[in-house]
Amino acid sequence: MSKFNALSNIGTFALVCLISLFLTTFSPAHCEDSIDAPPGVGSEAIASFNQGIGLSNAKNYSEAMPKFQEACRQAPGFAEAHAMYGLCLLKLLRAKESIDESAKAYAIDPKLDFVLVNLGSANQMIGHIEEAEMYLQKYLDLYPKGEFAGKATSMIATLQKEIKLRKIVESSKGKDNYLSEATAPGKACWDQLRMPIPVFIQSGDGVKGYQAEYLGILKDAFNQWCTGSGGRIKISFVDKADPLGINCSFIDNPSELVNPMEGGQALISIRDADGVIQKGQIKLLTTNSSFGTGHEKEVLLNICLHEVGHALGIRGHSSQAGDVMFGFMSSPPNLTLSDRDEKTIQQLYSSDQEIGRQ
Repeated sequence: MSKFNALSNIGTFALVCLISLFLTTFSPAHCEDSIDAPPGVGSEAIASFNQGIGLSNAKNYSEAMPKFQEACRQAPGFAEAHAMYGLCLLKLLRAKESIDESAKAYAIDPKLDFVLVNLGSANQMIGHIEEAEMYLQKYLDLYPKGEFAGKATSMIATLQKEIKLRKIVESSKGKDNYLSEATAPGKACWDQLRMPIPVFIQSGDGVKGYQAEYLGILKDAFNQWCTGSGGRIKISFVDKADPLGINCSFIDNPSELVNPMEGGQALISIRDADGVIQKGQIKLLTTNSSFGTGHEKEVLLNICLHEVGHALGIRGHSSQAGDVMFGFMSSPPNLTLSDRDEKTIQQLYSSDQEIGRQ
């Protein structure tokens, strides 16, 4: 008897969503077209800031960023300018720099509550998940009924799961692979005697936000894993869905995901007795609001690589930010498999592994 199991892909795309769901403060829904001069801030700094606001309202973060940067230069004590500069850096996936600016903003004005969730998001991106949890918890402690309280609570739960898993699984830090972490939820892999694995990708035509290039991005993700496996994994792209293959689709409705806060999901059906994967399913969300920042393709490739890794049997997460299977999206996104990703999939499908050998 088989059972359909959701992989533990709670991380990468939780980060994408933390950006897209939390970092809406000072976006069109929350921000006026301009602000009056705060005490001690000159008119030139205000003019630069207001120009940045107009650009950020239009989601043109790459052009808005230097406007806020100039406002910070003209008025170093301008907390809102530092906050918006940090926001633009985060939107452009420059997390470490975002942390610096957001920390400056919060030090100047601790009443800028949304900066706490920005700091949580940025720390999550660079793998500092304990710090991320701390900032989000601080937000909840100070603003239990705040605008982002519900989402912060959900994100903290996700972070705590990852922290708990890290404590009970042998760390892969300093090792050339993370097999122990990858197989912590249970071992699983495809039977090599059934390869190539049929992979069907449903057309994304008509799906909101879908672009023709996305098909090639997903195929690239599969091909990278095949190459990285050293030939141990083989796939074949097919023209129709296969009941014993991996079936992929692009979707625009987050409610179709097990966790609507994520940017994608991979599900596999595992034979209970020996962990052989019977079939797989991948769904990729095309309406993630972190798209529109000029980094859609990079973000999607990272998501595709991560979900394909799950579908091929890496059920757990790496604890290291440089790996595609890291629990959260790295800054910048990983666009190729790391050496550790490759060695892990090779170990999973090595001859001394008994899973999937018939």
